[in-house]
Amino acid sequence: MKTAVIYNGYSFNYNFYENKNGKYKNRFDKRIYILDLPDTDLMEFDLVIVPGRTNQQLLYKNSEKFIDYLEAGKWLVSCGEMPEQWLPNVKWTYTPTNFTWWLSEDEDLPLIPPNPEHPLFKHTELENAKWHYHGFFTPPEGATAIINNENGGAILYEDNVSFKGKAIITSLDPMYHFGQGFMPKTEPFLDGFLAWIEEKFENEMVGGRK
Repeated sequence: MKTAVIYNGYSFNYNFYENKNGKYKNRFDKRIYILDLPDTDLMEFDLVIVPGRTNQQLLYKNSEKFIDYLEAGKWLVSCGEMPEQWLPNVKWTYTPTNFTWWLSEDEDLPLIPPNPEHPLFKHTELENAKWHYHGFFTPPEGATAIINNENGGAILYEDNVSFKGKAIITSLDPMYHFGQGFMPKTEPFLDGFLAWIEEKFENEMVGGRK
């Protein structure tokens, strides 16, 4: 599985690859600087990851490139908010963020998996997804919600219906927080999240010979 990550060039993008003794430094095949995106051939990659806090206007300017990539049967992961609709069929809703719920002993951040037996949870616990989120998505009909908030908005979902390929969309931003060096839960979440995607790709695309 050949993977590329979009790279803003911000300090947290740089630190993502340097923190924890460079844990993720060689984890991905290529970092694509976002200003180089128009001239980059995405088709050589099986998976493209767009981290949270990536410049939305520049992503929007490259919408057709991402759509062509997905229509070629490729996989794309988008993390964080999507106030600019740079992918079709993605409906984003901003909500106020509760940054301090964890300071109270009896408080919780309600997250609900529609299917508690979903394969993601073989790789990471639901608890690892609980730091905060800045909004939610309304998946298109036929997509699979994996984690919802208490009102049924999707925090993480998989879209197999809008494109020939697969889009995995989450409002969580683990790469940003790992790069910032806080929110320890984001590390086991990201490790499990990536492991699940790799296993899924192996099963569906390699084992299935698609």
